[in-house]
Order: sequence, then structure tokens, then C-alpha cells
Amino acid sequence: MTNKIGKVLFKKIFIWYTLIAIILTCYQIYSEYITYDKALNNSLYNTEKSLKKALSSAVWNLDDELTKVTVESIVELDNILGVKITDPKGSLVSKVGNTENIKKVISHKFELYHTKEYIADVILFSSQNITFQNMKNNVKVILINALLKSIFLLLVIYYFTNKMITQILSKLTQALNSTSLSNNSKITFDELSKDNEIYTLIKSFNDMNDRLEKEVHKNKELQDLRLKAMGELLTNIAHQWRQPLAVISTAATGTKFSKEMGELTDEDFNRAMDSINNSTQHLSKTINDFSTLLKKDSIQKEFLISSPINKALDILNTLLKTQNIQIIKNIENISIISSKNELVKVLLSLLNNSKDALTNLEDEKKLIFIKAYKKDEKTIIEVKDNAKGIKEEILNKMFEPYFTTKHQAQGTGLGLYISQNILTNNLHGSISVTNIKYVYKGIEYKGANFTIEI
Repeated sequence: MTNKIGKVLFKKIFIWYTLIAIILTCYQIYSEYITYDKALNNSLYNTEKSLKKALSSAVWNLDDELTKVTVESIVELDNILGVKITDPKGSLVSKVGNTENIKKVISHKFELYHTKEYIADVILFSSQNITFQNMKNNVKVILINALLKSIFLLLVIYYFTNKMITQILSKLTQALNSTSLSNNSKITFDELSKDNEIYTLIKSFNDMNDRLEKEVHKNKELQDLRLKAMGELLTNIAHQWRQPLAVISTAATGTKFSKEMGELTDEDFNRAMDSINNSTQHLSKTINDFSTLLKKDSIQKEFLISSPINKALDILNTLLKTQNIQIIKNIENISIISSKNELVKVLLSLLNNSKDALTNLEDEKKLIFIKAYKKDEKTIIEVKDNAKGIKEEILNKMFEPYFTTKHQAQGTGLGLYISQNILTNNLHGSISVTNIKYVYKGIEYKGANFTIEI
């Protein structure tokens, strides 16, 4: 596995799995110890109950022979090493087996009565070593089982990391780089089944190329416009379908540029490296989410609403900083139970739309506002910008599949369509968009306002 993504993914899975496996195995062994220790104490108690009456009678009648036989029968039990009987004054009545020099001794003392008269004390002697000896075989089975499971699972993880993610992603990247969009060529990938998420990406790419070619044949004069539109679509496809890879590339390029310009600070460098690392991890976790229309992420966890917002901002940090976009957050301390990764995907789509729209602004501040709050038992997230808004005639088409416009960068279409499906089908929420005017620091702005309700 020479690919860096595969190495990082496998290394992190290996470390975390090993740690969890050790913790769970230790807990299982401890549980076994508690069970066997409890069983040992119960056996001492049960011995008391079963022989207490016979011992009381033998001691009361001064029947030394019966007392000795009874005590010897107790010592013959597997969990008892010795028995000692003393009278109320502490004098020895009977002693059988090992009652001294016992390592990790466990003793169980009870009193003998005849009618209501106290006649003697009985002490049963055992050892924790008996518990350890009893559970030894079980511990061996637990350790061997844990080792075999770990080896098997790690081999499976290694295989799927290398075969199903790293190799296919590398081949897909090569195929994308070698495909010519101007000659109606298509990407083919024989290794993929129709249920594979990457197959869905390729099919969508090929369908888009077919539509673009038909437009070219209808009107050759629109060639330049078609190429420009294609470039915009490809840019958004890269952000939507291969967002982590795009962020990694941008972070590396931006860092190199800043270095050449002599503007690179340690803080900028560390932030860029963190962004690359986060994006790499994000890619390994979300590669199967690119086809969210076909595959639902049903993992529901409780988290602060600020967590997915900050994660999305971290991923886009370099892109936002490069374009001098200022983020203004107003996030309440809210916990929700939902799919965090799915929500991150939606926020990435909305932030990308605002970022692309703000690219057209010149000599103006570029602002993105993110607000999260509770309203009528629902969690509301608002994302708005100051990019002048969306044309009214296309506002109601924003969530249609494959809808786009070369003039409004917000109209990427597919990303918003996927976001709507994620919210509706996976998160049981909704999304809407309006144009609004608002005042910030005494200045009036206008922009698109996307509202998420969960």
C-alpha cells in the first residue's frame, strides 16, 4: 500500500482498533475474574448452609469423630483448602487441611448455635489463586480469540482500504485526467459494479458530457460558452464529489505560493497542514457518501451543532482565506441527535455556493454569515452571504437536479439537489432559499439566505 491516503487510513484504524481491542479484552478478563471470584464466595456460603446443622449437632454432642468426618468432607471440596473450629473461648475444637501460610487467603467465618446457644466458630479457608486457576483456561481462550479476530479484521480492513478505496480512487483520477470532453468520449471502468458509488459518479459525469455535446452540435457559436460552463461544472463536481482531494491540493498550492511570496507564517503553515490532514481523514470516511441519493447513512449520534459547522469551515479554511472571505458565526450551544457527517456534506455544499458567488464581487467585503438556533423544538441553521442574491426567475429551480447557470455561481444544481435529498431522506429535515436584505455594522447588504431545519 504505497498510497499515502491508504497508509494514513490503515494506520489510524490499526491504532484505534488495537487500543479498543486491548481495553475490551482487559474488561472481559476482569469480568471473568469477578464471575469466578463471586462463584468462589458463593461456594463458601453454600458450604456453610449445607453443613452448618450437621456441624452444630456434632460439636454440641462432643462427637469428635463426627466433627472430624464432617470437616474432612468440607476440605475435600475443590474450593476449600482448610477448616478450623474454635469454641467460644477461642480454644481449638478441630482443624483439617491448610489453614496457615495460604497465599492471597480468602476466609469465610460463621457461628454455630445449638437451639439459641452460641457453641463455636467455624472458619473456611480458600485462596484467590483458586480463582485464577479456575479462570486460566478461559483467559487463554479469550486472548486467542481476540488475537485471531484482530488479525482477521485488520487483514480485511487492509484489503478493502487498498483495493476498494485507494486503488479505485487512483484509477478513477487517472481516467478523469485522460478523458477528453471535447470528443464525446466517456469514462469506462470495467472493475466497478452498478451498485458501486464511484460507478454512479462516472455515469453522472458521462450523462453530463452527453448533454453538453448535444448543445455544441445545436449551436457551434456557443462553443466558448459551453467550455466555460463545463469548467464551472467540473469545478463544482470536484468540490462536491472529491472535496477532500480538492482541499488538499488547494492547501498545498496555497502554502507553496505563500512561501514563494515570503508571506508564509508558522500559523498559516500549521493551519494548512491541519486542513490537509483533516481532509485526508474526511476523505476516508466520506468516500461512500458521494452517492448519498442511493445510499443512506443511518448513523445517529448526539453532538453539538457547532461541531459539523466548524468541521466544514476547517475543510474550506484555505479556500476561504485565499479569497479573503470573512466568516461571521452566531451559534447557540445546541445538542442534536442526527448524522454528523451528512450534515457536514450539506454545509460544505452551501458554503461552496456562497464562496463561488462571492468570487464575482470586486472591491467589496466578502461575507458569509452562519447562524444556528432553536425554534419550536427545531434546530435552525442559516447560511447567508452578501453576493447580491440569486435571480428571481431561477430561485425556485435551485434544488432541481443538474440545474446550473454560468452567471450565478450559487446555481450548481447537483450539489443543492443532493443536499436537499440528504436533509429530506436522511436527516428528516428541510432546506429553503430566499433573497434577503440586511444590515451589518451599519452597511446594508443583499444576498442569498439558505435555511436548514432539522
